[in-house]
Amino acid sequence: MRCIKQLVLATTLIASCTSVFGFDGNRKGFMMGIAGGFHSTELDIQPTGSPSQSASESGVQFRLMVGAGISEKLTIYGLYDFQWGDDAAYGLVGPGATFYFSDHGPSAYLFAGPGYAMYTEKDQPRNNYIYETATGFGMLLGGGYAFTKNLHLEGSLTHMNVSDRNSYADDIDYELTSLRVSIGYSWF
Repeated sequence: MRCIKQLVLATTLIASCTSVFGFDGNRKGFMMGIAGGFHSTELDIQPTGSPSQSASESGVQFRLMVGAGISEKLTIYGLYDFQWGDDAAYGLVGPGATFYFSDHGPSAYLFAGPGYAMYTEKDQPRNNYIYETATGFGMLLGGGYAFTKNLHLEGSLTHMNVSDRNSYADDIDYELTSLRVSIGYSWF
């Protein structure tokens, strides 16, 4: 909860320090964006004192961005990025930035963001729908193409290292790597 409060505060400060002409069509100023699509994830599980296990899964992913355009080529924002798999949900909360190669109109772009990573799975052995949550650090890297100033198609990679030190049986480390394809829309 503290991380989310800091993210909201940072986003508010960034938005208030720029000229905020919300939704005027220019990348400079207030911005808000969403993206959604599909992911394919490789998961390595390392319980303390036990052999590691590997798994892969696929599912849907979603990202929300709120922030400001520093210029027509650079936006910075707070991001909330999460994915659902077969029996787990995982995500990333933190700052992000996008660099556009063109000032106006259609443009290729790159984006990145580090953050606080979370991994939550249904605790199958107990079969009572209690969820175990692991936390740690993650990173989001990607690129895409904005067909208009608002509509974009992108590919990205997320990597998360999280640990569950409160597991009912063992301390468990998780390493997740996801390839994703999504379509999104940003309001400037």
